[in-house]
Amino acid sequence: PGSWQAYSSAVAGNFPPAPLAGLTSALSALPMEQRREVSWLKAEFLQQQGSFRRLRGTRPASVEAPEADTELFGTLLLREVLRERVASGQLVMPLPTTRGALAKVESHLRVHFPSRDDG
Repeated sequence: PGSWQAYSSAVAGNFPPAPLAGLTSALSALPMEQRREVSWLKAEFLQQQGSFRRLRGTRPASVEAPEADTELFGTLLLREVLRERVASGQLVMPLPTTRGALAKVESHLRVHFPSRDDG
């Protein structure tokens, strides 16, 4: 107990750039309405994340939280893949590979499988 000393390490302070730095600045450049939408999507995701963790009985700061988050990401990705495949099958078309085809699939999904945010 005495004087405070700064922590020193043998590891050089050369860190790789943050992988999402460009994305963060791009988000800041969006018009206000689109930033609101991104913010709403983030809040919606955080709500889903909290619900999923409660379902699993996982506390946010626990060592199990990253595993629960990985499972949630996988579940959300699987849901989107299945939605796309179901819509493509119902439309009797191959999986979308163009913007036009993707727009057709998304339109079909909005009509036949509306989500809470579709109104």
